[in-house]
Amino acid sequence: DRVSINHLVCNYPDQRLSKITPQMIEEYKRKRLNEVSPATINRELSCLSHLFSMAVKWGVLSGLNPMKDVKLFREKRRELRILKPEEIQRLINNAAEHLKPILYVLILAGLRRNEALRLRWTDIDFDNRRLHIRDSKSGRSRIIPMSRTLYDVFCHLHKRLSQINNEGDFVFTNPETKNRYKDLKRSFNTACRRAGFPSLRMHDLRHFFSSVCLEAGASLATVSELLGHASISTTMIYIHIEEENKRKAVEGLDLVFENNHPKIEPDGTNMAQVPLKSDLIN
Repeated sequence: DRVSINHLVCNYPDQRLSKITPQMIEEYKRKRLNEVSPATINRELSCLSHLFSMAVKWGVLSGLNPMKDVKLFREKRRELRILKPEEIQRLINNAAEHLKPILYVLILAGLRRNEALRLRWTDIDFDNRRLHIRDSKSGRSRIIPMSRTLYDVFCHLHKRLSQINNEGDFVFTNPETKNRYKDLKRSFNTACRRAGFPSLRMHDLRHFFSSVCLEAGASLATVSELLGHASISTTMIYIHIEEENKRKAVEGLDLVFENNHPKIEPDGTNMAQVPLKSDLIN
């Protein structure tokens, strides 16, 4: 959001919100289209629309939100990129040392990049093995249970930082500046290139977390809560995984009949009685 606001401010220097018209926004769209993708422009316009909405809500701006008369660009739906376990390991093996624990958190907790980078040690409940995500995109805090591997990652990191006297408020800090990391684009892209995934996005690691949870039997509602989605409709992109899990569960019933399959008559009205596994044993 800060990046979007910076671009908007540069385009509308010293411009009051009340003076911005739909025509000016359309001109902004045309100008930015020569610089960035339609998806990026849509994110910036969504941010602008939110500014207008809040200004109206707070009584700072009278009238309607001019964004209501501006259409966003149509975006191509990107295919879900879900890494395999061996690919995840290859990515971690090719990552810089400071990036590895962050990758573990993104993969094993399903956090967004900023949620991980804003983690404080006070957000980690070592006794109950859970994370408290307070600074979330949805504006709502949530609790995420820690797996044994993730718990070990935090314990190891905490021990290592204490040994070099680099224990700050934030979990992930630059050892030289003592400040928290704010951007990982360069180191992440380097790791992806070395691992052979040049088009991989950091957000794709959340897809891996979601798929593993669903395959382990979690419902879409549970995954939605763990991911911090404002609406379960956002989580519906994983519906095909849940449907596949249901199919596998139903196919497990075939074990009851073993090699004795039901026989259907040509007219489809009569099925021979097939002994169940328990009857065969008796």
